[in-house]
Amino acid sequence: MTRTIIFGEESGKLESQNFEGARLTAIFGGLVLDFTNCILINSKTTLDVIAVCGGISLTLPKEWNIKTDMAHIIMGGIDDNANDFIAADIDQTKELIIKGEVVMGGIEIKRV
Repeated sequence: MTRTIIFGEESGKLESQNFEGARLTAIFGGLVLDFTNCILINSKTTLDVIAVCGGISLTLPKEWNIKTDMAHIIMGGIDDNANDFIAADIDQTKELIIKGEVVMGGIEIKRV
């Protein structure tokens, strides 16, 4: 799955019984995506994100094991609320790795 937003905004709730990763790009715009109806099928799944003067907000299932591995954060930030849950709630056998770059933008990660 690929979503690219330039000078605009997109929001949505995704549904997938076999989520295998995505590439998300927001340039002077915003993406608000809800992955709570998705199921990871691989032991490691990658979500590539790029935010340049824009933002990406991710709502993820509380049982996902989430790791962030950002290459560059320049005049931007990541608000990672994903690790506020008890370890017993998290499925350690599957991992979502969020990697990418933020330049004068932001990434918000939250769980429900």
